[in-house]
Amino acid sequence: MVPNIVAISVFLISFALLFNAFFKSHDLRYIEEKKITSKTVNFSNLSIPILVLLVLFLNLFFISFSPNSNINANFSLFVLHALFLLFIINTQEHIVVYIRAYILLAIVMSFCGVLAQLIVETGLNPAGSYVNLGELTNGAYSRDRGNDFSYLFPFNLGLILTGDGTFSYGGFSFYRISGWAHEPTSATLFIAPAILLLVHSNIVKNILYRLIGLTILLIFWLFAMAIGSILAFIILYAILGITTLHIKYFPKKLSLLLLVGFILLMPIVLYFYESIFSTQILLSKFSFESHTMSVAIDNLTWFMPDENKTTTYYLSHLFLWVNIFIFLYVSITGIISKKFIDVNSLVLFYLVLHTMKGSQESVFLLIFIFFWLYVAHFSIHLENDE
Repeated sequence: MVPNIVAISVFLISFALLFNAFFKSHDLRYIEEKKITSKTVNFSNLSIPILVLLVLFLNLFFISFSPNSNINANFSLFVLHALFLLFIINTQEHIVVYIRAYILLAIVMSFCGVLAQLIVETGLNPAGSYVNLGELTNGAYSRDRGNDFSYLFPFNLGLILTGDGTFSYGGFSFYRISGWAHEPTSATLFIAPAILLLVHSNIVKNILYRLIGLTILLIFWLFAMAIGSILAFIILYAILGITTLHIKYFPKKLSLLLLVGFILLMPIVLYFYESIFSTQILLSKFSFESHTMSVAIDNLTWFMPDENKTTTYYLSHLFLWVNIFIFLYVSITGIISKKFIDVNSLVLFYLVLHTMKGSQESVFLLIFIFFWLYVAHFSIHLENDE
């Protein structure tokens, strides 16, 4: 469901476009413009961004026929996406600045989340730290409806899930953290690109700063314990490793053998995983009777005939998956067509894998994932000279 606040976002990005146009027309620059793209943005390579916007429009159009859908919010969301693409094209010389600002925001959120976790584990959280997101959002969020002890929010630093029970690792039990998101999966979706950028690029030149930031992000990621993110990273690096070995060293038969071996080995690893992570949360995520697994299967089998599904449901999901395959095409092309690791394509591929948990309908409406599509498609260089 598209939130009504997108109208405010449309106003803000329109103001940003006008502000940028004013500065350019008067030749005023706070930041020195640099060549940071390997492709000049022009009409020849705008076909993919325009195509995904067209498919998004058709997706939102058919979603608008669904019950409880807000057609004004859907239209505002499409306008926001169109203006955002225009903003990216108009300010392409500053995209590296945007990405660095994003990394800083991800580190700040992670630091606050880890600090909140430390406060809770040491028993220093003040009385009245429990919050209910349903009440705070006036019923817009219903996951914790009727549960007054679903989240801890010590000193407003970050949310900690208490309603799902504790997670045990090596004999140490803790509540999972979700930072400024409503659940760990959403929080890890936000910080994972920052982890990949700090590992695979020199966008942060200072090695000490990069290590500090990466350490904070990884600690947050570990305490979030989002199963979808863990699986996405495992699949990402497995495919990346096999692809790299195939391109550089191994012939096709051996690469195929490694891939088949990985597929056969994964169920065995998952079977013995509980001996390391003794927790009910983990078992509930992989149970076919769990809500998480049923949502993931329903989203992957959306095309199956069902008398409870309407024509508009099938049409909206058809265009949703067209966009998903376009995102996959851009990311995989960027990974296999270059002799070095293209971190932008790696980030985009991770985001697509992360959504296979069952969050495709919501994530592929976000400006966040479309931003990484544009960055990967236009081949933004992250290692420009200072």
